[in-house]
Amino acid sequence: MEVPFRILITKLLLLTTTVGFSSFNNVIKYNQNVIDSSKTLKVLMIGNSFTFYWNLPQVIECMLNAQNTSFEVDQKTIGGSNLGKHWWLNSEKDYSINSYDYLVLNDHSTNPLEKIDSCAKYIKLFTELAKKSNTTPLVYGTWEYPYLKDISKNRKSNTMFILDSLAKINNAVYIPVGNAFNYIENNFPEY
Repeated sequence: MEVPFRILITKLLLLTTTVGFSSFNNVIKYNQNVIDSSKTLKVLMIGNSFTFYWNLPQVIECMLNAQNTSFEVDQKTIGGSNLGKHWWLNSEKDYSINSYDYLVLNDHSTNPLEKIDSCAKYIKLFTELAKKSNTTPLVYGTWEYPYLKDISKNRKSNTMFILDSLAKINNAVYIPVGNAFNYIENNFPEY
């Protein structure tokens, strides 16, 4: 890899992980009055390569545990997958969502723009399922790569706005990873 590309990837990984971690950390602080802090808290990340690439679940677990907390982060991920497929797999293989304190949802990157009804349906189903077992749902706000930017430039909203709105409608927490990507692109265009 060329050095500038490595620097860019490092910055993006650090910023997106920090932004996502910061949002998640605010949820933890908010819930600390309700949750026993001596208990190991469990996080399940459901998604695709946007979730598992760069070992994101492990990075988040390390960052959380570095703050003198006890977290275990698991993942149910399939490259190129969407929440509809995960919903079906959960009904077949049982993801045991009720055994987790937090549920992070990552739909296929094109679904918020191209299949909004499906995206909304499965975010709603998963957040309802999570809430039945007092699991806090979070929506992972993915970024727009060039193909998605071409689609959203002619619309009133982009992927991040749609996912943020779906999180609000379902009383879930939005994790603004895509917003962090936009920040890097707008403030560091040389990368």
